[in-house]
Amino acid sequence: MPSTKVLLNAEVSVSFSDELDEHVREQSQALKSLYLSSHDASKFTSKKDLTVEEESHNPLDGSEQSNIHFIVQRGLQVVGCATLDSTSGLIYDVAIKPSAQKDVVEALIAKIKDHTKEIGRTGSLVMQPRSAASLKMFEELGFALSSENTMELDLHH
Repeated sequence: MPSTKVLLNAEVSVSFSDELDEHVREQSQALKSLYLSSHDASKFTSKKDLTVEEESHNPLDGSEQSNIHFIVQRGLQVVGCATLDSTSGLIYDVAIKPSAQKDVVEALIAKIKDHTKEIGRTGSLVMQPRSAASLKMFEELGFALSSENTMELDLHH
């Protein structure tokens, strides 16, 4: 058996919350409950092998329909998820299963970028890293630190 992990059958789906299958909704909620903490998102935490981002504020207009959910699945298992406020460009509630490979995060961010282009959004995507490891990983994916606790990804590149 090879010693490297192989990413098999990972799919990223895009939907509004009322369009999620019940088992997908339950798994993504469980993933968020396990890996999103309620403490201050502006401070880095030291959670080894865990990449987590958390919502820092509500959508600007309060509309639930501006929130689009991205779910990464391997077969029926949810291994990562994120929510995009398509109005503000804020990516939040990013939860990745610690055993998931970097390919899962790359697929998730690529799908979010593709979706924002499809809906005609311009400008930047914004997120708040929760750990030094998270900051480093998202820098590798093209995000740049724009303030002490905010990262941006320019959609023009």
